[in-house]
Amino acid sequence: MNDKLINESILPAEDVLSPDKPVKYPVSRKVFNWIMDKASVRSKITRNKFDAGNEENLFTVDELVEISNAVAVPFWYFFFKEPFNTVLGNGVGYRLEYINIPKSAKVKLKNVDNFKRYNTSLLCSHRHKWYMDYALKKDIKSKAYEKKAMITEHWSNVAEDIINTLGLETKEKEFSSCLELFQHLKTKVEEAGILLMFDFVVDFDKKKKLTIKKDFLGLSITDDKNIAPVIFINSQACIKSQTFTISHELAHIWLKYEKSKQMESNDNEIDKIEDMGRIEDWCNKVAARILFPKINLEKFLDENPDIKERTLRFDELNKLIDNLADKRKICRGIIVKRLLERNYIVTQAIADKLYSSPIEFFFKSNHLQEKIKSPKHIINNNGKLFLKAVLSEENNNVDPSTFEYLTGIPYDDKKKIISVKKILEQR
Repeated sequence: MNDKLINESILPAEDVLSPDKPVKYPVSRKVFNWIMDKASVRSKITRNKFDAGNEENLFTVDELVEISNAVAVPFWYFFFKEPFNTVLGNGVGYRLEYINIPKSAKVKLKNVDNFKRYNTSLLCSHRHKWYMDYALKKDIKSKAYEKKAMITEHWSNVAEDIINTLGLETKEKEFSSCLELFQHLKTKVEEAGILLMFDFVVDFDKKKKLTIKKDFLGLSITDDKNIAPVIFINSQACIKSQTFTISHELAHIWLKYEKSKQMESNDNEIDKIEDMGRIEDWCNKVAARILFPKINLEKFLDENPDIKERTLRFDELNKLIDNLADKRKICRGIIVKRLLERNYIVTQAIADKLYSSPIEFFFKSNHLQEKIKSPKHIINNNGKLFLKAVLSEENNNVDPSTFEYLTGIPYDDKKKIISVKKILEQR
């Protein structure tokens, strides 16, 4: 962060320097409100800290520490003169909607830009950079290497390429459970050399729990040639949602979308949101076809000609969708979206009533049972590929502080390192 942003008036005013008074420091309302917004955490401690019309207030260090602990941010953030930019580069794509397929024809992109997203993105970006150096040194390339799709390409063709490249069995196999499908996708992604990371908190801090309503569901980081892409999944979401999000992020990895020069120079926020919405919708359509390929849709329609003839009552169609979602171990929204695109659901209003049932989201992630900073939690947070690489370089001049930041394991905690290595060997 730029040192120039630090508040130049960080020293207390003369009138508060007194042996009888605790030292107080000025904090601007603008910075305070920005921190509250970006922290995405609310607490009674943060209420009514500024009088009406007062753009600055004085706080003791103890008061700022108490507030910072309540909202899980470093207390020195309050000393910034201006808010700093928390948006990372264009190489980072985010999945934001919890309902797996948008419920309306008009794409609505939520503006999720908080410290939890920023810190997660920052860690994943540093891991990506470290692994890129490692991969180049070891001549390792992912199966996504030099894969490029344009947003003008049809979703089915891109999904087919992803299925074939990763060796997915979503066309041939009927999975016995949502977890089996999830594990299959997870295994194939990692075997393809794509770094896959999961967590339900940020920075191994139980105060910084990710949510499924206010935070992102996943993010992906790519390089120019897809040598070592990264996918991070918010494991607060249910297994079906995580499975869809992995597929969605694979679409982001394949996508090489060149914005027009006009769009790059356009400051119109509405146009930018619509452009992002177009990308998100494209990735949703690819993801839906990865998990429910065209051949499976055609088979389903042949077995249920009443759908083609549009003669089913709402409750009959609802039951068919429910049965198919259960059979394929995917969310209802995928099937509804596919039928809507093919005009077998005649109106958006009917589609909205058929979308994902809330009961789907009661199936919690198995990651939530992990104790924070336990060996299993550390492995899922780092991902097998990344953690194995770092541990293999443990004795090759890896800086201890870098090692701990990247992995979450203290460099001198040999007992935990041995435990992690044992579990990794079994996976």
